[in-house]
Amino acid sequence: MRSTTLRWPGPHPLWPAVLVGFSSVVLTVAWACVARADAPPSDAPAPAAAPSTPGADQIQFAAREHDLGYRAYVDKQYDEAASHFENAFFAAPNPAEIRSAIRARRDASELARAATLAAIALRRYPTDPSTSKVANDTVADARPHVHEVMLASAAEYSVAIDEKIVSSERVKESDLFMTPGLHELVVSWSDGRNERVTVQATEGGSQTIRLDPPSPPPPAPVTPSPAPQIATPAPTPPAPAEPPPTSKPFGPAVFIAGAALTGVSLGVMVWSGIDTENNPGRNVVRTQCKGFATIESCPTAQPGISNQNRTNALIGVTSGLAVVTAVVGVFFTQWSPARPTVGVRLAPLVGIGQVGLAGSF
Repeated sequence: MRSTTLRWPGPHPLWPAVLVGFSSVVLTVAWACVARADAPPSDAPAPAAAPSTPGADQIQFAAREHDLGYRAYVDKQYDEAASHFENAFFAAPNPAEIRSAIRARRDASELARAATLAAIALRRYPTDPSTSKVANDTVADARPHVHEVMLASAAEYSVAIDEKIVSSERVKESDLFMTPGLHELVVSWSDGRNERVTVQATEGGSQTIRLDPPSPPPPAPVTPSPAPQIATPAPTPPAPAEPPPTSKPFGPAVFIAGAALTGVSLGVMVWSGIDTENNPGRNVVRTQCKGFATIESCPTAQPGISNQNRTNALIGVTSGLAVVTAVVGVFFTQWSPARPTVGVRLAPLVGIGQVGLAGSF
C-alpha cells in the first residue's frame, strides 16, 4: 500500500520581519497623528503683544525685590536696599516704591542718585503729595553738593551716566545729578543713534545741554535680485513595459476544489486500507484457509479480497486526483502576481511512494 504524507512546513521565515515592519508603520502613523493633534492650526492667530501695564511676572518680581529691599534696609544695608527698591519700581512703577528707593539712597549718602530719582518721581507723579514732598526735600538737600544737568532733545531718548542707565523710559527732558568730577553721558535715540557727552561736574554747579539727534543712517541700497533661472525639466524616462497578461483559464478556486477532493479521497483511502488489514485479518485467513488450493477459493478470505480491490481502486482515484490537481495548479491556474504576505498556500505533493498536499502559512 502506498504511503501518504501531509506536510506543513510551518510559518514563513519572513513572518517576524513582517511583524516588525508592520509595527514600525503603526507606531510611525500614531506618532504623526499625535504630533499633528498637538501642533497649533496653521490659521491660529499670533499671540498678542505684551500689555503696557505690568504683567503677573513683573508684579511678582517687584514684590520679591521689595521684600529683599525691606530686609536689607532693616539691616542698614542701605545701598543694597536702594538697588532692590529701584528694581521693584522699574518692574512695576508706583510712587511708594520710588519713595523707598529715594530714602534708601539718601541714607546711603548717595545724594546724586537720590536727587536723580527724585527728579524722576516729580516728573512721573507731580500730583502725589507724599512723593512731591520727599522728592523736593531730597533735591533741595542735594543741590549744594552735586552737579545738576538739564538735558533736552527734540526726540525721545534714554541716557546713561558712566555706563549706568538712569531710567528705563524714554523722555525728551530729564534732570540729572552727578557727584563732582569727570563724567560721561551716553544719549541714545531710536535707530541705533548715540552720542557721548563729557561733563565736568562741580559741587553746586548746573548746566543745560540741548542735543539734536543725529541723522538716521541712510537705508541700505537694495540690490535687485537676479531673474530666476527656469530649469529645463529632465526628460521623463519611459515607464517599464508591463509583462503581457497570462491567459490561463482557471482561477485559484479550481485548484482549491481539486485539492479538497484529493484530501477527501485520501481520507477514504486510508480508512479502506485499515479496514482491509482488519477485516477479516491475516491470522483468521491463515487459520481458516489452510485446506484451500488458493486464497481466492476460500470463503473466509472473500471480504478481505473485496476490501483490497476497493482500496486499490481508491489509491488509483486519489493518485489521479492529485496528479490532475497538480497539473491544473501549475499549468492552468492564474495565480495573483504578488505573493500574499500572510495566508495559507496549498500545493500538491506527488513523489515516489507518496501522494499528498504541502501547505504553508
